[in-house]
Amino acid sequence: MNLSKHQLSLKLMITTLIWAYSYFAIAQEQKITEATINYPTYYFGDPNPLPAFVFNPKIYPYYKFQGYEFEKANKDFKVVTLENEWVEVQVFPEVGGKVWGAVDKSNGNEFIYKNEVAKFRNIAMRGPWTSGGIEFNFGVIGHHPGTGTPTDYRLDELPDGSVMCTVGGIDLPSRTQWRVKIILPKDQSAFTTKAVWYNPTETEQAYYNWMTAAAAAKQDLVFFTPGDQYLTHGGMAKPWPIDPLNRDLSQYKENNFGPSKSYHVIGEYNDFFGGYYQNSDAGFGHWGRYDEIPGQKLWLWNLSRAGGIWEDLLTDNDGQYIEYQAGRLYVQYFPGEENPISQATFDPHLTDQWTEVWFPVKEIGGIKEASPFGALNVVETDNKLEVKINAFKSSATPVTINSNGKTQSQSLETVPNGTYTLTFEKPSGDYTIDVPGLELHFNFQPPLINRSFDNPKVISQNTLEKTFLKAKDAQRYRDYPLAETLLKEVLEKDPLHLEARKELSFLYYRNGKYDKGLSIANTGLQIDAYHNGLNYTAGIAYMAGKDWINSKEHLGWAARSSAYRSSANTLLAQIHLIEKKYDDAKHYNDIALKYNSENINALSQKTILQRIMGEPENGLKTIEEIEAIDPLNHLAVYERLLLGKNNATAMAQAHRSELPYQTFLELALFYHNRNLDSDAIKILEMGPSTLLNKLWLAYLNQDKTALSALEKESIAFVFPFRKESLNMLDWVVANHSSWKAKYLLGTNLLGRSQTAKGIQIFIDLGQSPKDHLFYYIRGMLFKEHQRAGYQKDLQFAYSQSPKNWRYAFSLAEDLFKAGDALAAKKIIQKTYKQDKDNYFAGMLLAQTLNALGQFDKTIDLLKDLRILPYEHATEGRKIYTEAYVGSALQQLAKNQHEQAQSHLETALLWPEQLGVGKPFDPEERWEHFLLAFIDQNRGEKNKAQSALESIAQFSKAQLFRSSKNHLLGIYALHQSQGEKEVQQFIEQLLAADHGSSDTTKRLIQFYYNNTELKWNKAFIMKLASFLKK
Repeated sequence: MNLSKHQLSLKLMITTLIWAYSYFAIAQEQKITEATINYPTYYFGDPNPLPAFVFNPKIYPYYKFQGYEFEKANKDFKVVTLENEWVEVQVFPEVGGKVWGAVDKSNGNEFIYKNEVAKFRNIAMRGPWTSGGIEFNFGVIGHHPGTGTPTDYRLDELPDGSVMCTVGGIDLPSRTQWRVKIILPKDQSAFTTKAVWYNPTETEQAYYNWMTAAAAAKQDLVFFTPGDQYLTHGGMAKPWPIDPLNRDLSQYKENNFGPSKSYHVIGEYNDFFGGYYQNSDAGFGHWGRYDEIPGQKLWLWNLSRAGGIWEDLLTDNDGQYIEYQAGRLYVQYFPGEENPISQATFDPHLTDQWTEVWFPVKEIGGIKEASPFGALNVVETDNKLEVKINAFKSSATPVTINSNGKTQSQSLETVPNGTYTLTFEKPSGDYTIDVPGLELHFNFQPPLINRSFDNPKVISQNTLEKTFLKAKDAQRYRDYPLAETLLKEVLEKDPLHLEARKELSFLYYRNGKYDKGLSIANTGLQIDAYHNGLNYTAGIAYMAGKDWINSKEHLGWAARSSAYRSSANTLLAQIHLIEKKYDDAKHYNDIALKYNSENINALSQKTILQRIMGEPENGLKTIEEIEAIDPLNHLAVYERLLLGKNNATAMAQAHRSELPYQTFLELALFYHNRNLDSDAIKILEMGPSTLLNKLWLAYLNQDKTALSALEKESIAFVFPFRKESLNMLDWVVANHSSWKAKYLLGTNLLGRSQTAKGIQIFIDLGQSPKDHLFYYIRGMLFKEHQRAGYQKDLQFAYSQSPKNWRYAFSLAEDLFKAGDALAAKKIIQKTYKQDKDNYFAGMLLAQTLNALGQFDKTIDLLKDLRILPYEHATEGRKIYTEAYVGSALQQLAKNQHEQAQSHLETALLWPEQLGVGKPFDPEERWEHFLLAFIDQNRGEKNKAQSALESIAQFSKAQLFRSSKNHLLGIYALHQSQGEKEVQQFIEQLLAADHGSSDTTKRLIQFYYNNTELKWNKAFIMKLASFLKK
């Protein structure tokens, strides 16, 4: 943010115990170091052993963390620092591998916001998330499950003298692998990230990538984001930067309305966006080729206290931030809307790579154009035109202006981080500016992209193809049950819809239902023998059943299509490797690489074949090819070990992510899937000795005695999810009587969306398991699937371990929702007494007290309750309002108007320890209506009338929202403006999107049954009863 903050960071570094290891000293100002620093941290913990398929199947086998610290304490973190003469970049490989911050050394400008505390809060898919830096998101939606936990990483010096830190990991649900190479050139005042993401599986996967960078939020911040529209998450197009109310949304300060903002800006074919602080004359920016990074999103917290509270929740003294996010897609897709935005897909065996540049900018007043090597601004006066340039590298270049056939040119010599102003005569018409040495090319009137995001009229038609497209989106969004339902619906109506057959065959293969997928595909192939997609799905299904002949036959046809050529040949090579037909395997592998030279699976098979066929030198060259793409590749490390080029320590160092047992297992299965079980065994023996990996070792060794591990180890956090482990666990069940074996198989089946089969195993286990955790998991699973009797499991788990807060909470919450607030209160009250910092228990206790009408007890409880919310959480506020309004109504019933007024006025306060800040337009009509009732009864009619007019005005502004409180707006309009206005308001309510909803219909009916507003206690209680339902 500023120099003083940078000095604070230096002081922290000096006074903290540091173990530093200098890897390279390229020059006096060019270096990369790794250190352990003792960093002020609000850490996270308390992992939830509940499998994610119970609450969010998209992220299984990850689990959630539910504990977050209120107080900070110092914690050791690895930090990698890349530094040259102009820029310093810090990377925290143990916090999602994120760039923690970056600073322009010339002026202290943090062009990547650095948080001086690691303040983890419940925001990401699994919970833990920290603000600031650049966060790398790969997967299906939102903040990646690994964004707060350790990644693999490696430090390198590049041949050109640049330094590089590579971070990366695996997205477990999709098994895709992601890497980000963070590169600081030796001769530039900007740094580069080169992303690598590959899909090593034989099926399509969800595609979602956004690089989320942060910058300081200040009132003088101006966004320079080329485009003429922005898209909402749902895909609706709206004008940018000037909105229909003439607000300039590119000015941060003019966003002081409504909720938090997400602007996915589109419309201009350009490669940059950024922001500039007018007062400090400095800013930040991002460059990436449009075809690689078309997505440019701005995220702004609500400028009211609803967003301001998150400044306090996520930082100590660093101030509010904004996010400028670069993505591979137009928008961060969310299903539901009908428009051109759909869920993107990641083809099998595809490797995607793209390059981005992140830069500071200064002393040029704004950003009209940027490249990897410089930024440019243009300032016009009456007769002069100033071209302002901030160079990121040394260059000798002309600066040329062309307009209406007239050319003006000046010479310029630049140095990294240098700033320059060149003055020209102002052209009479449109003009372009070219600075070729810095690759800057500015067009005064850039052409806009001709692409409409508006819905065509035909989209409203409910056609079979529309259902199919929804099914495709559902499968790519990992909503497999919905995808199956929709695809079966399509095929029931049109059995000849071959693309639907292909999708359903893929779905069954993905779920491990190979025979079912094969049947669907083969029926389609009886209609069209050459259908490439159906041949491919049949081929992989035959392959899963080890029917090598039919797999090769079908994959051979699929390979004739460019869509499957590389993938099918990769799999053909794999089959021949399994059959030990190495020459044939090499033949098909070479074809796979011919059509996709970055196919990591094919490259991996190539180096394995070269080792097996006695070509170690060629094998090493192929390893270098792999590492040029993926410096963190685990197979490359293992193959080097086999070739005598490294040791077991190198293997351990290669697996430094949060769950190294998973990455060891993933590597072992690559060899197992190629009939190289001796290698798979060796890899597993080198890795962590977890229950799941022990079972795999027992299976690979066919060692039944090793299954005794089941008797000794807990089922907690053992989440099998891969399709390969279905066969392994079938063998375990067949060879060991432990209930845990069946439980793990059922868990794996549920993780593959074989829901009915998995649930049946859980049913059949009956009361045989002796672990209370099993009953908790089964109870929550059966509750989610609405199976009768789940309450007995929750009760049993609680009876066996009553101090386990999750057991108590789950049982109490279920009782509360079933209407037994008293029983719920008895349970959760004990839990809250155990730990007053457990705000989950505190909130549920408050809800039960409210439900029992014990509002004053709730009020007392809330005075001490502290809530750490998740993003968009509002529960704390609802409980608070219900308590104070509920108490006020009780006092009104006793004619205690002064006490009621006091509680209603307190209800209008926003105590932020409850996790919610006050928004710009809070819903407070009921509180004001009750205060108006008190004023009316006191004879203060003008005051009451003023409150009613305010309620009426608010109601008109909120017509687009469905709310029971519109009834209060109707009565307020009736009192302040008359029946005509009431009827007009009712017509507008009925015309709104929610006009046909039960809520809107019921409130209108209530009014027609009670058209007269009676300022008496009976009417107020009648209103209260309606609003509470």
